[in-house]
Amino acid sequence: MNPTATLAKSMVISHLGVSLGNEEKGRIIALPTSEVFYNQELISSFLQVPASTLDNGFQAHLYTQPSDTLVVYLRDVNKSLIQQTVRCISVNTDIWKSLTGISLAENHVVIAGNHSGLYMDEIPTGIRLRQGTLINVAVRLAEQENKAILAFVFNEHFLQEAGLNFPKNSFLQKVAQTTSLLMDKNRTIQLLQKNKVPVPLTYFSEKQLNTISKNGKYVFKPSGGAAGIGVYSNEGNGASPEELQLHIQNLKKNHLLPDNYQIQEYLPGPVVGALVLFYSGGRYKILQIHNQTINRENRFKGGYWSHENEKRSFDSVNKLVKKIAVIKELNFAGLMGLDIIDGKIIEINPRITASSPVSHLRAHEKEIRKFWGSDFNLKRIDINTSVSISQKMVESGWLKMNITELWRKYKVLILPQGLNPVGNSRVVFVNDDHLNTVQKEFLKRIEIDSTN
Repeated sequence: MNPTATLAKSMVISHLGVSLGNEEKGRIIALPTSEVFYNQELISSFLQVPASTLDNGFQAHLYTQPSDTLVVYLRDVNKSLIQQTVRCISVNTDIWKSLTGISLAENHVVIAGNHSGLYMDEIPTGIRLRQGTLINVAVRLAEQENKAILAFVFNEHFLQEAGLNFPKNSFLQKVAQTTSLLMDKNRTIQLLQKNKVPVPLTYFSEKQLNTISKNGKYVFKPSGGAAGIGVYSNEGNGASPEELQLHIQNLKKNHLLPDNYQIQEYLPGPVVGALVLFYSGGRYKILQIHNQTINRENRFKGGYWSHENEKRSFDSVNKLVKKIAVIKELNFAGLMGLDIIDGKIIEINPRITASSPVSHLRAHEKEIRKFWGSDFNLKRIDINTSVSISQKMVESGWLKMNITELWRKYKVLILPQGLNPVGNSRVVFVNDDHLNTVQKEFLKRIEIDSTN
């Protein structure tokens, strides 16, 4: 079978990005987090772990439909962990169905990873095991089963992994090349500067440190990085030129200095995020605008969307998007996440982002309203990317019981993106108040239960 011919037959652009192949037979849904790095060597350098360690994929469960195949990754698999995975997926499916009416994938699950030593009779019905990384397994399944694949990051590396060889000047090849370009922070900022799109003052080498203002504050960023890894901002306060020099010298000493990096003017915030869906020919739709919460390690730990905040920021964001849409060098289609401070774009993420549950829920708002009645509306959506939900809470029914109880008490939906049996889970709170009253109560209940 020729994967290029099979997957290129149909391309769908949606709020989830680019999907290739025959969606009528279902989709392969896999979100390998390591793919967001243009330079994946930064993961092993700064985190001291293999890139695949980041790729559990459970946070993709909310994006699935019953006909889809969800692919998750567990580095070392055993019988107990498989059973925990089955239970996590089953409970999360039940929570979404009972609280939104939306059905998720439950009967088509593939676990990628190391499965040596397991026997077939230890594998539950509906679960398949495949050797390999998350992206390797996902692209093989799409080819073997003639299903569509959601291209989490539709760049040149994805084409290479999928064995796709589109003609050099074809639209899909150009989109992949543009995505790769946008994943390189230096090339992105330089392109925006060239086209007079507002960006912070940015330098691209250590030599330029001598020319920057001695009174300024700055941020150090690896050009090929993502998720805040390798970023230095003096714990979110901005670094002086002297502090930057010391930081760069320490990186050199420890053989951690990336070949390409940038020194960007520090802007104190707040950070506004926008998720934009681009179609061919520069046409676009702003899917949502949200506020981000960034921790001291420069990582997205949460954020929120509301109609009021979106309306307040829409015109200024739209002006920036219009400027990007007319850049001739950008042959782009799919999702583009913009991070904005003070009307300046600090970086671009050409893919599904941590804020994508907002646009996903908005795409399903009518379905949820039909389930709960005409009085239901999405007013506010909060995201927490690191909630510690134990397997005991999942297995015992504690999780669903408390989520249901809080819904009845406050009319706030608590929806896990996916339940991760080997780490923290990402959770969405729908229609909480600006004080995060229900989120705080939910987290407090988790804390109390964990200590008992």
